[in-house]
Amino acid sequence: YIALLGSMLAGKTYLFLNTKDKQEKLEDTIAKLKPCLLIVDRYNFERIEFFLSRLKISVQCVVIESDGKTLNYIKKNKENSLIESTTELDVYMPPHYISNIVYIMFTSGSTGVPKKIPITHHNLRAFLNNIIDRIRPNQADVFSQINELTFDFSVYDIFTCWSVGACLCVLPDNYVLSIDKYIVDNNISYWSSVPSFISLLQKLNKLSINNYKTIRYSVFCGEALTNETVAIWKQAAPNTIVDN
Repeated sequence: YIALLGSMLAGKTYLFLNTKDKQEKLEDTIAKLKPCLLIVDRYNFERIEFFLSRLKISVQCVVIESDGKTLNYIKKNKENSLIESTTELDVYMPPHYISNIVYIMFTSGSTGVPKKIPITHHNLRAFLNNIIDRIRPNQADVFSQINELTFDFSVYDIFTCWSVGACLCVLPDNYVLSIDKYIVDNNISYWSSVPSFISLLQKLNKLSINNYKTIRYSVFCGEALTNETVAIWKQAAPNTIVDN
């Protein structure tokens, strides 16, 4: 999230790399984008370093390390040699280039080769203006975020929430089995997911009747939403408006 905001405020374009993806997909994405900067954490740095050596791409790489209090940046030059470790992030970015594209996402590739989709600041602002007027969140709300950052549905979670000063509550990895605790403990009031996720929760017996009374608005996207799914979800979250 720090990298996302830093990129936007610097007038640059961001793209998330999903570390759960296969090596070939990550390599292909990096090769197509030819980024000037890669921001990674210590856990994933060795993997990225291996990709770069295979792809023969010159790019600056910044490794973010956190001890819970401060962030340390290990700067690498274009040849991936260690320059220095610092607490001040100062990397070279082309000064003349300010992008009107806020982020890039790739299609799933289910119908062929994944396609690169650029989204402008104007696109994002138009979407946010419309969705905020439609669903009316406020500062007291708590938004769920269970969507992968590489899935464009996550843009709704993040920016709708932040635009009104609400709280974004990110689902930790491997936490699906405790989804009921996540919703109740964090007083989630705005929920979003693909419809099939509700079917998964039902199979896991995580949809007790009236268990999610704090949820007042639910947005479903990405798949067909059936009447059956709505009925199941309304039993668990009786106070919610359902928006398809």
